[in-house]
Amino acid sequence: MWGSSSAKDRFGRDVKERAQVELNTQNMKSLFEQGELNQVKAKLDQLLDENPNVPEYVAMLGDYYLALDQYKEAEDTVRKLLELDPKNTFARETLSRTLAVTGKMDEAREEI
Repeated sequence: MWGSSSAKDRFGRDVKERAQVELNTQNMKSLFEQGELNQVKAKLDQLLDENPNVPEYVAMLGDYYLALDQYKEAEDTVRKLLELDPKNTFARETLSRTLAVTGKMDEAREEI
């Protein structure tokens, strides 16, 4: 075969776990694009209850809050994402923009 099925990603997930996360995130993206925000939130709540430390799910929750202009919740969620994935530069940028929108300009500059 092309590779070992025991190969792990940087979060310690095997191929099967990564495929499931990808499938779930693609399904939620489709719902999000269709404007089905209630379904997105319900699915995220379920997934995060079962898998609280999956960075992709945490990131999608942050996107959900940003889409609804719920900046405090978005900030808290992005901070959790950075705890899980400190090298995530997109999360840092998102946190910076979220802080700027809420008037926390000094903190926003520190994140850049």
